[in-house]
Amino acid sequence: MPLLHGALHVFAYQATNLAVTRRIQAVGCLKRYICCGMLPELSGSCDPYLCLDIGSTRRLRTRFIVGTHNPDWHEQHEVYVADEAEQITLEVKDADVVGSDFLGQAVIPVADIINGQLFDKWLDLTDTSGQPLFCRDKSGDKQPSRVHISIQYKPVGSEDLSELRPNEVPRIYFPQRPGNKVTLYHDAVCTPGPVPGISLAGGGLYSESSCWDDIYVAIQQAERFVWITGWSIWTDTMLQRQPASPANSLSLGELLVQKAQQGVGVLLLVWDDTTNNMPGLGPGVMGTSDEKTNAYFKDTEVTCVLCPRQGGVEDSLLQKVQRGNMFTHHQKTVIVDTALTPGHRPAAMLNEVVPTRRMLAFVGGLDLTNGRYDYPSHPLFDTCAPGGPHCTDMYQGCVESLDNSKPCPREPWHDIHARVEGPAAVDVAVNFIERWVKQAGARNLFKLVGGIGLHHRKVDVLIPEGLQQYLSAGKLMKGQVKDLSEMRVQSIKHHDAGLEMPGLPPEEAWSVQLFRTIDSTSAQGFPSDANSIYEAGLTVGKGKSIDASIHRAYINLIRRAKRYLYLENQYFLGSSHLWDRCGLSPGCILLHTRT
Repeated sequence: MPLLHGALHVFAYQATNLAVTRRIQAVGCLKRYICCGMLPELSGSCDPYLCLDIGSTRRLRTRFIVGTHNPDWHEQHEVYVADEAEQITLEVKDADVVGSDFLGQAVIPVADIINGQLFDKWLDLTDTSGQPLFCRDKSGDKQPSRVHISIQYKPVGSEDLSELRPNEVPRIYFPQRPGNKVTLYHDAVCTPGPVPGISLAGGGLYSESSCWDDIYVAIQQAERFVWITGWSIWTDTMLQRQPASPANSLSLGELLVQKAQQGVGVLLLVWDDTTNNMPGLGPGVMGTSDEKTNAYFKDTEVTCVLCPRQGGVEDSLLQKVQRGNMFTHHQKTVIVDTALTPGHRPAAMLNEVVPTRRMLAFVGGLDLTNGRYDYPSHPLFDTCAPGGPHCTDMYQGCVESLDNSKPCPREPWHDIHARVEGPAAVDVAVNFIERWVKQAGARNLFKLVGGIGLHHRKVDVLIPEGLQQYLSAGKLMKGQVKDLSEMRVQSIKHHDAGLEMPGLPPEEAWSVQLFRTIDSTSAQGFPSDANSIYEAGLTVGKGKSIDASIHRAYINLIRRAKRYLYLENQYFLGSSHLWDRCGLSPGCILLHTRT
């Protein structure tokens, strides 16, 4: 069986004369009427989209076009493949409020593309039994249902990487940025200092720092803004604890309120666990304390926004309910302003102010919540004693009805994190801005760009010119952000060398590329036309523009590896639909090497 191992470059052009049977029309009308009372407006509507399947898995789905039998998609896609397959199946479907209806399929033999030749054809659509489908025109004549598709297969190793920096992943929303300083952390807290056994290329030992202590200091020293995204943010969290930390340390909630009282713009985006509001579920399925966090900051200068996951315009009613109750916002970032490095003298910005401060970002498994404060040694008992760092933070989520008054082991917690300084920190901030503009609501928009915010004519935080223009645009303050997407995307693609950290020795200067998983239901400003979506490094699915750069990075970097692979992840599913065929058991990963 032929092996496709590389990428399919697909262009979905259009389809013509799609046949919608009376049964499909009747069922569609009934579903719309029962579900949302939209019978008069959408009766008999044909809203086609195209899918591409390899074997049993769906690899591509275009947006749907409303109310036509002749859809014109004109979408470009790059589909990664590592499959043994005899054929590729195209399927045209009619989107509906609940589910979808089959409108026809076409099959492309893998033999027609396996050698890299361009496949660009009109294909006749058939039903599932292979019978051709037709649609009658106004004169009553039968016209064949057809779809126009272009596919070219490019095997691994044939990519042109000449214009990329070393290890840069191509066609990603955020390009690789040189000139960064990166501090790596393992676990929430550790003893700062040299780490035996980890030697640096320039000599000496690697010296580590303590993540939660550094976050505390960074928030404490912020003068303009503190922006946090979180899955769970527990206001009672003590970032600094005895015996290694000062006795007068504030809780996270107290620290954020204090900074807001000092005039610092403190903005929080916290995942809204909707099960908190369901009868009989108590504090919610996940126990994130989001409602308590929101209530804590209600009458303070801190702005806390609870963000549920939302379905897209093309999701069915069931899918919207599923996304709202089963999927989370899992981003964990802390972005603050900090003083410029001594000797860093950037030029005046568009507002004619010479910057004195820059952006600093923390990323990783930053659950600033109960139970996550842990050491590399992962103590289970000793730290829970009176006066110990876990005496008021005894977390054990694996045992129901646990009696904390009796000796018992706490649940250990391992995570990795990083502090990023330089142009990549601005990319982390852009991610926050895109989410805030989309999810915080119009009444909170000015808190991002007004007053002490970044668009203020006296702001002195170093940011790139394109982002300055975006944040100072009058349309942004009015909530009219769609017209600004092109300007913002272009500013992201441009690298501003003035943001690079000055004076870094070569062995300490990092090139950093930001990857994420997010779509246009959670981030504002993604382009909407098909060509711009592709050029921005995004994909399309279910009517949403999607940044799936984590997925792309995994595939690209694994394929380029020649010496070793190290993967550390809470979840690693991979091509799990093939694992049974390979005889894999849970906890085992089998790597096939082709020479």
